[in-house]
Amino acid sequence: LIGAVIGAAVLASIPRGETGLFFGVLVLLAVGMSATGLKIRPTTPAVLGAGTISGFMGTTIAIGGPPVALVYQHAKGPRLRGTLAGMFVFGAAMSLIALAVIGRLGKQELLWSLALIPGIFIGYAVSGRTAPVLDRGYTRPAVLTISAAAGLALCLRYIF
Repeated sequence: LIGAVIGAAVLASIPRGETGLFFGVLVLLAVGMSATGLKIRPTTPAVLGAGTISGFMGTTIAIGGPPVALVYQHAKGPRLRGTLAGMFVFGAAMSLIALAVIGRLGKQELLWSLALIPGIFIGYAVSGRTAPVLDRGYTRPAVLTISAAAGLALCLRYIF
């Protein structure tokens, strides 16, 4: 909630697209640090910080998962998935409310979001088959790969 409010305040005061490269680079740096073996324990301050950054990033650049995923990267698959699922539902709702308040959620954005609905159903349909495979030691590499891809996509979107 705090990150979404801060993100909305920042979005209301700066031109669109100015935050993407900054956060893309930060995500890539965090993935690099994690790949070296840095272990962030999911303590209350770490989770609060990651959640705040996640809310800010989710509201400003629509990619809020990496900070929380990186804090929980060493957790067992069910805990990681459950934590991220809850964070995405709550975080997305807070971001949408914040964007609506500052006038950055309109008809075009709602239409774009409809294009994402099939992916939600496809992800849900395949999750039952992929979760057991990921739980055999592949959850952390998957988290780091997806986080790195999100960071790279942000950087490329800004550059191009």
